[in-house]
Amino acid sequence: GSATHYNAMLNYIYNNGVTSSTNYNYVKTQMDVENFRDYQIIEIFYNNQDWGTNNNRYWRRQVVYTPTAPYGLDGRWRWSLYDLDLSMSDASQDRLSAASEGASNSFAPGFLLARLLQNQTFRNDFINRFADLMNTTFLPNRISQLIEGKRDGISAEIPAHLTRWKTLTDSSTWLTRIASCIKFVQDRPGY
Repeated sequence: GSATHYNAMLNYIYNNGVTSSTNYNYVKTQMDVENFRDYQIIEIFYNNQDWGTNNNRYWRRQVVYTPTAPYGLDGRWRWSLYDLDLSMSDASQDRLSAASEGASNSFAPGFLLARLLQNQTFRNDFINRFADLMNTTFLPNRISQLIEGKRDGISAEIPAHLTRWKTLTDSSTWLTRIASCIKFVQDRPGY
């Protein structure tokens, strides 16, 4: 692939801003803003410590924007989650501020979110979507049940894993880390 299209999009946003609906509508032809919004919300909620300047994955099919094309084939930029092993560690940390710093520097990790948040339509959508997810997908009991289900589903394999890979001496560290994740999701909504 090539960074030419992506850099052109960033330059357009840097030079023109997105506060006007005309400019924002143009940017929506260059990137899937709903995908970007959800990607940002997930990274922020889970407080990924190894993200922003690192572990970013974005892609587009290299075609001219085609609004009638099937999802993912329309030529707009999209983001995907990648490498979340340093997330869920500090429920009280304000990841939103870190993720939205750098509105004046197109090479800053938070440039794109910071600029999009200057558009009132995007800002309202971002806030409403975050609130919707906090009241559904990110509910502490829901995520805790998912974590516990995964734990229970693989717990029988842990002794063989420990014997083969020798990464831990026993399962207590594994269980402690899982308990830490559950505590994170229980505490996170307060921040």
